[in-house]
Amino acid sequence: MARASPSLLLIGRLRTGSLLSQQSPHLTFVDFSGGSADPLRGVPDRFLLQHAAGPFESWIGRNEFSFWT
Repeated sequence: MARASPSLLLIGRLRTGSLLSQQSPHLTFVDFSGGSADPLRGVPDRFLLQHAAGPFESWIGRNEFSFWT
């Protein structure tokens, strides 16, 4: 997270897991059922540029579902 100015905020976050799975941030290092292990890699999970001015806030990028918070 980096604040570019009092009203601009840049946020980025990495997770581990498969690039094709948006739901699961978990890795399988050992699969006891005979499956393959997952490669350890970082995947961009959250990245956005946020602008806040007074009571209004807007952002562009990939964010969490923030409508119920």
